[in-house]
Amino acid sequence: DEACESHLGSLWMSGPRYRVQLQKATAGQLVMFEGAQEMLSAGSGLIAWPISRRLESKSLCKFGSLARELSMLSATSSALRVALEPLRPAELPRLQRALRQCALVYPALRVVVEENGEHAILGTGELFLDCVLHDVRASAHERADESTRAKSSTLNSSSSLELRVSDPCVLFRETVASRSHSSASAATANLSGSLKFISEPLDATLIAAFERGEFHMLGAKTHFSIDGDQSDEAAKAKAQSRLRREFGWDILAARSVWAFGPDPTHGSNCLLDDVLPGTGKKDRAELSRNSIVQGFLWAAREGPLCDEPLRGVLTKMTDIELADDGLAQSASQLVPAARRGVHGAILAAAPRLMEPVFRVHVVLAPEHVKVVGALLARRRGYITEQQAIAGTPLVHVRAALPVLDSFGFETDARLATRGVASVAQILDHWQIIPGDPLDENHVLRPLEPAPPSALARDCLLKTRRRKGLGEVIAARRFADDLVG
Repeated sequence: DEACESHLGSLWMSGPRYRVQLQKATAGQLVMFEGAQEMLSAGSGLIAWPISRRLESKSLCKFGSLARELSMLSATSSALRVALEPLRPAELPRLQRALRQCALVYPALRVVVEENGEHAILGTGELFLDCVLHDVRASAHERADESTRAKSSTLNSSSSLELRVSDPCVLFRETVASRSHSSASAATANLSGSLKFISEPLDATLIAAFERGEFHMLGAKTHFSIDGDQSDEAAKAKAQSRLRREFGWDILAARSVWAFGPDPTHGSNCLLDDVLPGTGKKDRAELSRNSIVQGFLWAAREGPLCDEPLRGVLTKMTDIELADDGLAQSASQLVPAARRGVHGAILAAAPRLMEPVFRVHVVLAPEHVKVVGALLARRRGYITEQQAIAGTPLVHVRAALPVLDSFGFETDARLATRGVASVAQILDHWQIIPGDPLDENHVLRPLEPAPPSALARDCLLKTRRRKGLGEVIAARRFADDLVG
């Protein structure tokens, strides 16, 4: 659906000193080409067009499978966010061009434009964002006008792009710790219909499978098959059988998957149609499926706690009441109602905040292991594995460190070990932040670190203040009634 046609210009082969122009390129050859700059994005692929009708179906199927695998590689979860804007507003087009170029070079980079026009970049770590910001400035500087560049000889001249960059912010996820104690009912704006939802947590193994896109065909109406020769129904039957066999789902639940969110292909949240069959409500739910799915995706992108994406939440629609008129079944009525109902079900299921965690690799001398362990302990980190490197006097230490407390860890480790330690940080997993984010009994004082039991509450309030949201979360705002 997202394919587009474009004409390429000249082909070039890169050499040590020169570029050699080519007439054609064969499989496995690395080339440079001109054209299609505006259409390319991270994880995109190219295929010769047109192709013969005899090979059209098979080639498109293989191309779609390859494109989906490339999108999985570029779908790395982001952990940090930095907002930026040009110091001179007239240079905003230069910033946008530089961000588009960097998005092609860094597959894990996400460029977001907020509703207020603010540009933000999302990445996997502190070093990653530093490299992106350096390349943004360098790319804009290289594309500066030749006449302007000739008049200025320093990087801080009018030809360079001066940016105003915010402090890095850690991105969170919202999840649930238990099953909803009651179903959440949300009525439409004209009170001509209502939807009921419940939520519960997903198994960690199933979340990982959802994020890898192994069950994306269950929530899609059309897709490219897994092996290229399987039909849609055969692929769905295989996925449903795996859900029953490996994860203990019943037949009805495996057949009732409507969507994954917030990403339709590898989202970690799932929406089920749990309306009882054999009634007219099942047919009404099927007719309103697209609108309800859109409301669920909206709710999965912006959770009820602090507008952060959901992770590991299974939402079931248990009941639907709609009038016979067409206005009650319109998207303008059902999409907001579905979003409010999903949020209400999450608030009734012990909502929690999740934080990203780095897997830290440190190579150092054995006598410095205790020093690094003490640094990790002060930052809520811990050593998971320690192994001597054969043939060297060094030790390889593996540790887990929350991203929230990882700023400056590499510098501190080098200072504590007098430059011996070599540190690498990789985004590994997500974990629930200690404490209840909705517990208002904790007293948080400014300029003082929050106690471990109130850390989730502290992160919630600071995130809502940064986004301009109120500090009070009212369940009545998201659900009209909580039915026991």
